[in-house]
Amino acid sequence: MSALLLALAAASAVPVPAPPPCHLIFPVVPDEAAARRIFSAVLAVRPHRRGPHYVLKVAPDRDDPGKWLVVQTLPPPRGKLRPGRIWVEAGGGGLGMRIDRCTGAVSDLYYQR
Repeated sequence: MSALLLALAAASAVPVPAPPPCHLIFPVVPDEAAARRIFSAVLAVRPHRRGPHYVLKVAPDRDDPGKWLVVQTLPPPRGKLRPGRIWVEAGGGGLGMRIDRCTGAVSDLYYQR
């Protein structure tokens, strides 16, 4: 799952192709705000699971421009890193999914390990 997080981090540096044309009269999930609302609805019906506070990240899926990649990640560490140090995130237990921009269909629903 760390590769998935790296893909999110790199999403801002690498241009993502435009989504394919939608066959519906309009895309159901045209923007990040709509993807966040769908994620919140799915999160509300999952079995109760306590855990750390997560940060929600939404980005166009680099592998499929017709989908949003939505994942919960752990918040970055507080304070500054010392020189020569890096912060590596691997898993963390957050929920992740892909959401089709055109139809709003949820796929690849998973917990990060």
